[in-house]
Amino acid sequence: GRGATFPSVFYNRVAEKVNCDFFDAGVQVEYTPTGSGDGLQSVITNQSIRVDFAGSDVKPSSSDLQAHGIEIYPVVKSMLCPVVNIPLLDGSTHIHLILDMRTTADIFNGDITKWGDERIHKFNPNLPWHLVEEDRPITVVVRSDRSGTTQAFSESLLECDGCDAKA
Repeated sequence: GRGATFPSVFYNRVAEKVNCDFFDAGVQVEYTPTGSGDGLQSVITNQSIRVDFAGSDVKPSSSDLQAHGIEIYPVVKSMLCPVVNIPLLDGSTHIHLILDMRTTADIFNGDITKWGDERIHKFNPNLPWHLVEEDRPITVVVRSDRSGTTQAFSESLLECDGCDAKA
């Protein structure tokens, strides 16, 4: 198998167990973490690299499932959260930033561009905002490859109540 990087530790541990338990029967299972998009493409096209299964954070379309005789089974669930780097939080175990889905979506769609935005401060009134310049820019960094995690995160931002569809 091949595909999503997130569940690769799980899949490789299962493969070890299966390979040991069924060694005498000649069973050999391998999993290569190459990304959800690559894993799905490998199962759908079956051209470049033959695989029997793929791990993906993204459900294939109904048409792909039907056209290629693919069956899907939920195996591993992940939790997604953005990572932030603001100097006032650096090294602190007592200061935590809180963002709701709408505020997070507004950051990712470009409606909130500065750490001094009142929507961020509203959820974090106890943080020492005086230590951060009012106009300190937020730099959004995202993956550029066909990442299932990125797609799942983007879809969750689009599905949140009150979020703008451009997130």
